Amino acid sequence: MGPSQASFFLRQPAGGSALGVISRVLTMLAGAALLVVGLMFSLLAVGIVLVTGLLLFLYVKWRTRHLRKHLREQQAAHAQHAGAGDPNVSGLVIEGEVLAAEYDTPASEATPRLDHR
Repeated sequence: MGPSQASFFLRQPAGGSALGVISRVLTMLAGAALLVVGLMFSLLAVGIVLVTGLLLFLYVKWRTRHLRKHLREQQAAHAQHAGAGDPNVSGLVIEGEVLAAEYDTPASEATPRLDHR
């Protein structure tokens, strides 16, 4: 770029700064248009990912339906077999910790609690 070309790009218009305002407005409009186009493409990409994920989930669920049915039958057979040995077993298991000193003794014989005041 020669000196005459550089001065052409740096030269201010003779009529004032009207071209500068128009240039700034056009730049803002172009930026807003690029933002809208980028948002449209990102929404399209998110939609494609969601639909692909849903289709993949449904495909795996469909392909494993026989396996799930077999496991349910096996679990039912196991529960039926386990319940046949002991008539008192209900199949309900509750895990937890019991404090023997507090729950095994009647309330009248329980140790008094200390009051922290």
